Amino acid sequence: MTAAERYGTERLSEVPKAPMFRSGKHTISSRDPTQGQVVREFAQSMHTQVYLDKHFIEPVDLDERGMFTDEYNDRATYVVAENGQRYSACRYIAATKKEGLMSLPTPRHFALDAKEVQDVAGTRLVDLRASEVVEISGLVSVKREDKEVGHSGDLNATWLLHSAALRESLDQGHKLWLLNTHETLIRQLEIILGPDQIHRLGAPMDYMGSMTVPVAINPQSVVTSALNDDSIHGEAKRHHLMEALPGVNADKLSKETKAALERRGIPYVKTPRLERLVKSPKTWVNTALGAYALARAAPLPAIDQFHGDWRVFLALDLVTVAPYTWGITTAATGTTRRRRLVGASAAVGGFATPYAYLIGTGDHYPPIVDGAIAGFVGLATLQEVAKNRRNKRIFRELEAVK
Repeated sequence: MTAAERYGTERLSEVPKAPMFRSGKHTISSRDPTQGQVVREFAQSMHTQVYLDKHFIEPVDLDERGMFTDEYNDRATYVVAENGQRYSACRYIAATKKEGLMSLPTPRHFALDAKEVQDVAGTRLVDLRASEVVEISGLVSVKREDKEVGHSGDLNATWLLHSAALRESLDQGHKLWLLNTHETLIRQLEIILGPDQIHRLGAPMDYMGSMTVPVAINPQSVVTSALNDDSIHGEAKRHHLMEALPGVNADKLSKETKAALERRGIPYVKTPRLERLVKSPKTWVNTALGAYALARAAPLPAIDQFHGDWRVFLALDLVTVAPYTWGITTAATGTTRRRRLVGASAAVGGFATPYAYLIGTGDHYPPIVDGAIAGFVGLATLQEVAKNRRNKRIFRELEAVK
């Protein structure tokens, strides 16, 4: 029976053909250079079929191709998995640079626990780049009409799908997954990914005609936990990851995740150092910080009241950037009061050390020097105050009842 016959309308098209899976591979994404559009259309057809079956949508909601698409379609990547018996599909939606988190469906429609979102991401929300957060949606699974006889039955299409999505996220340096889904799927995710990796963000709400729960997941934490879990359950979680992860790009992975990959003998690749330095935004930020520090240190030899070494001041100014940045983040996201206090102490120490050296190695500075020091301190303070205000604004937007 065709889709048109099934739903009594000529607007529904035939289901697009399935993508060709490479030998030994059971997953493919729309990032594939040769089959990207095929993967996208096949996944959309699966979404259309399942959403119609569950009455999340009606035939009137379909486009001229007989497909269900929405405003997020153009910035979504689709992933498809197969095990010879079933196809499974999902998509992950990229956040926009302009709106960040608030450009994704779950923050737009649900009141979320912003502190939990921040804790899962492991960084202040104001410091979370749009490229580091995605929304997982459209998790569907359908039976294959052309089942492969004798195909290995130990490959779970849903587990394969999540393993492929995790690989995609690690390649791109994602720190946060957001999604809203049903309790039954949350329980499945707790089995597949681990119950400690699924973080509920709020109360169930009606979304697309059914009650769903908002959830946050850190993909790197999921992979690290699975690879370090030596239990029988950990072995099950690793089964499909061991196929998906070899060759993963480690440029944006945490030290813990890279150590876990090495522990299991999973090879990873890194972009050549020079290329990474040229392309990384951190390079330009660090260059700007270096120039700023040099501009502050260069005039010191001309100040008679300064008895220290301007090179020491410059070194202190540069080496304290890392502990200061780490401290600010840890003070906001630390999981214990003690850790937050350590972070705050590191931030204060990193900020104050260069100025303490300047004051301790000089005496009776002229007013212009005291004014410059006060200006630098004031500028840094205002910048941090502004960031904290932006962070609080993001908190309010996430927690607001929509």
